[in-house]
Amino acid sequence: MRSRYTIKGSFRRAARLGAVQLAYQIEQSDGVLESVISDFEECLDESSRKRVDLAFVRALLCGVYDHEKEIDQCVRNNLKPDSPLERMPPVLRAILRVALFEMFFMDTPRSVLINEYIEITKEFFTESEVAFVNGFLDNISIPDNFQRAVP
Repeated sequence: MRSRYTIKGSFRRAARLGAVQLAYQIEQSDGVLESVISDFEECLDESSRKRVDLAFVRALLCGVYDHEKEIDQCVRNNLKPDSPLERMPPVLRAILRVALFEMFFMDTPRSVLINEYIEITKEFFTESEVAFVNGFLDNISIPDNFQRAVP
């Protein structure tokens, strides 16, 4: 079976990209988390399986959905009042959800995390959205803001 997912970049970046794609897929299709993860794993060919950290994909996605309400509230708290989360493009929501889960609940260095999600954003969007993600994550990663933003 041919892979339906683009797997490129580093081992961890490929996992992050996969988690973003699956978070988007779950939201758009009202999919069941375990089913979507299993389908993703089945669709990867042998070469792609070697280039993506499937355990990390699973950890990111499970974490996002275990903490979805808190993460979404954090996003809402850091958006302008005239820019509600619900009007944000679904892929952008997925990027922020996965990034914020990793920021709040994993030990990834902030500079690495921000760079990784900027690169992932470039896969889907133009410069304005890339700048938005950069500014959003950078603002939350400032120690005082981070303490207020932690779900």
